[in-house]
Amino acid sequence: MDSNQQDKDVILAQLLSLGFDEWVCRKAIACNRNIEDATEWVLNALDPNSGVSRPTKTLSLGRSSFNDGDSMLVDTEPSTSSSFPQPPLISRHSQPADESEYTKESRAKAVKAAEEAKKQKMLEREVRNKTLLAIKEDRIRNKQRKLAHCEENIVGTSSSAAFQPETSSKPPQDTTLIQIRLSTGQAIRQKFSTSTKLSDLFEWVSNENEPSKKFQLKSPFPKKVFGDDQTDETLADVGLVPNASLNVVRLDMSSQQPKQGKINTRTSNTRTNGESDDDDDPQVLPRAPPQIPTQSVIPNNIPFNVPPHFLQIPPQVPPQVPAQPVISNNVPFNVPPVPPRFPPQVPPQIPPQIPMIPNNVPPHFPPNLPGGQPMLPQHIPGLRGRFLRGVRPPPFSGGGHRLTDEPIISQSDSDEEHVETEEEKRRRLADAIRTRVNSEENTQDNTVKHVIKREVESLKSKCAYCVAVLLTSATSARIIHSLANVSSNIGELLVAELIRLNKLDSLTFRRFANCNLQNIILDNYSRATDSLLEVIGNTQRTSVTRVSLRGCEVLSDTGLSGLRGLLFLESLDVSSCRVKDRALSSIQGFENLSNLNLSNTKVTIGGLRELFANCAFAKKLEVLDLSHCAGVNGRTVFLDLQPLENIRFLNLDSTLLTPPQVPVKPSSYQKLEFLDISRTRLCDQDVMKILCGFKNLVDLNLTETTGVGQFGLKWMAKEFKSLNYINFPNREEELDDILEDFSELPLNKLDLTNFINVTDVGILHIDAIKSLTYLSLSGTKLTDVGMTALKNLENLVELYLDRTNITDAGIANLRDLRELTHLSLNKTRIKNGSLQIIGNSAFSSRELKYLNIGYTRVTDKGVKELKGLVKLTFLNLDFTRVSLSCKQILAEMPLLQPVRLLGITKEICDENDE
Repeated sequence: MDSNQQDKDVILAQLLSLGFDEWVCRKAIACNRNIEDATEWVLNALDPNSGVSRPTKTLSLGRSSFNDGDSMLVDTEPSTSSSFPQPPLISRHSQPADESEYTKESRAKAVKAAEEAKKQKMLEREVRNKTLLAIKEDRIRNKQRKLAHCEENIVGTSSSAAFQPETSSKPPQDTTLIQIRLSTGQAIRQKFSTSTKLSDLFEWVSNENEPSKKFQLKSPFPKKVFGDDQTDETLADVGLVPNASLNVVRLDMSSQQPKQGKINTRTSNTRTNGESDDDDDPQVLPRAPPQIPTQSVIPNNIPFNVPPHFLQIPPQVPPQVPAQPVISNNVPFNVPPVPPRFPPQVPPQIPPQIPMIPNNVPPHFPPNLPGGQPMLPQHIPGLRGRFLRGVRPPPFSGGGHRLTDEPIISQSDSDEEHVETEEEKRRRLADAIRTRVNSEENTQDNTVKHVIKREVESLKSKCAYCVAVLLTSATSARIIHSLANVSSNIGELLVAELIRLNKLDSLTFRRFANCNLQNIILDNYSRATDSLLEVIGNTQRTSVTRVSLRGCEVLSDTGLSGLRGLLFLESLDVSSCRVKDRALSSIQGFENLSNLNLSNTKVTIGGLRELFANCAFAKKLEVLDLSHCAGVNGRTVFLDLQPLENIRFLNLDSTLLTPPQVPVKPSSYQKLEFLDISRTRLCDQDVMKILCGFKNLVDLNLTETTGVGQFGLKWMAKEFKSLNYINFPNREEELDDILEDFSELPLNKLDLTNFINVTDVGILHIDAIKSLTYLSLSGTKLTDVGMTALKNLENLVELYLDRTNITDAGIANLRDLRELTHLSLNKTRIKNGSLQIIGNSAFSSRELKYLNIGYTRVTDKGVKELKGLVKLTFLNLDFTRVSLSCKQILAEMPLLQPVRLLGITKEICDENDE
């Protein structure tokens, strides 16, 4: 479609949108070329008073078409004659009564729309032109900027004004600004003429408080050294324009150095390979040949008192000296070292791997190799591989470092080696022993006596790490041929190291095919996939007894099917995995399975019912954990688990048990010893009909099982004759009467923490529970009256009385508790008298290891009474009335770890404090 036709279509669409008929729009387009003229034409055609004849569309039947039965529409003018009458077409739209009023309104609307369309089109065209113009100007501006930048580079890189182009916009500069940093650290600045010679610059530096008489000037960037051989050149010739920054490099040595011939003290980086400062001096050391360009060298301007590790030049930093420097021969090898130029409190850290050069090395060291090539550090025996990785060892230069303060034996007068006499040897050994003794005494004085022991990695674990790294390498097959002779413990250690390195996968585990592993622990391992379990099941069929996959979220239901080949599996842990009922069919065939953990999985009670009805291990399973399984719900949970005849441990914590539960057979659950039904909805009726049938129950957890009240607890106290531990359900329950009933049971542990309604009345009944080894009354209403019930608990090992109202009088009842190892009295009303009782009690020198007396009113006077607690390892004195000086009192206790003194700010305790 050409552009003319597109314009016509656009005009037609605009006319149609104004409400005109199609035939008049097409007529207007045929007579006009733009929307304005076409609109004007239509309005004139619709105006009856305009004198423009309106075309009419009539139905004309031609002769030929009439015979064929076809008809067609033709446009005719009013003046056109026809043999047939041509009735005018009547519009289907309703016409207004006043034709002139309608025409005026239409004309106004059309004109307004046309003007708006024309204005909008002009605005768009203007915006487009402005955008194109801005783009064009931006391109021209960028092009001019690039050209100007290229001209500036050409002018800046020119070495002489004669080579500058005539069109350069920058005028030549006659002055240059020089900044020089002296050896003392002072920075000086001065403007010079570009024709100033370097000799004048050296003289100016010498007059500006520069202590060194022999020095060089070095430019940090670009790196360049200026010496005496360039003194006749100007600043412009050497490129120190329009500004430059230079550093002073000292060349003069200590005043104790003897003069050995006349040499040029300043060198330059402009020397060639054939030049030398003193060709007539026979003692000049041979230069390094050009065929060893990678060997880093020491520049002449580095003083010999710099520690060796400062001379190691990293490979990424270009050397500061020319490729073929000359080692100055005016430095004797017996010059005593000058003290290092750094603060005395920061000793030089000399790496131990850099060997020290003895001070009696003959002056011709290092020797030459055959052919006159000088011996470099890599040629010296014992130095190969002794330097840091990535650092090139510098060649030997200077006399090394002294390890003692004895004078250096001069080797310049005689070439004979000094032979140590017997007297000197005895004196040297005596000095060494005296120095060692003094250092040990200082170390003992400054060392803190009580230091937390660090966990040192064992040799076994280090070796396991190295072998695990080898197993992950590509060459492991050549290094480690077989793991058949590796024991089960070592193999499991290697598997643990591979897990820690995140390198254990199906390919790596195949290396353990001949190793009889017993325990496969993959807890929370992100790469524990279905393929890895399949390899484990195929390679460890007859050895593995335990598999733990806790938290392996990548595993699927089909992954457990890879473990079907484990013939002697006894323990399986898939807690917190995405395991559903479909995976339970994979574990039905484990005949020896005795421990199954399905906590926090998606199994349901229906899947478990089918599993325990058909599995081979129903009569051998002893431990079952179904905690936090939302699918374990309903009223038949205990009934569905009834086939487990030998179950000893059952955990139903946070399951959705519906009370009341369906009763079970009296003969079931007879071996059950540990039951956890905390945070469930069981009630007193379930206690009477189901739980009280578990006659051998030893441990019962009822935490937050609020449906069990006093009636159910009293019933338990009558039925459970073997109960050793119980967690009561409601912390707001009044348990004074309940404790009287439970005092007849052989309880070993009683935890009443934060049971706010337990008073002295109920605590006095605890006196009858002689078998208690653990008792917590923290947060109860205990007072000194109830403390009398603790007097006869001789088997008590751990006692927690935090946040109670006991005083020194109540602590006196603990005097005869010989087995006590843990005692916590935090936030009580005790004072120094309680510490005196504890210090003189029966357990003070025997077993007490943990003592918490934080937030009490004890002082340093009471802390002195604790010196007899020789086995005490933990002591909490947070926010007490002691001072920081109590650490000196406790320093004599051998096993005590660092004491907790949070909130203690006083340096010395007042004598009036009690």
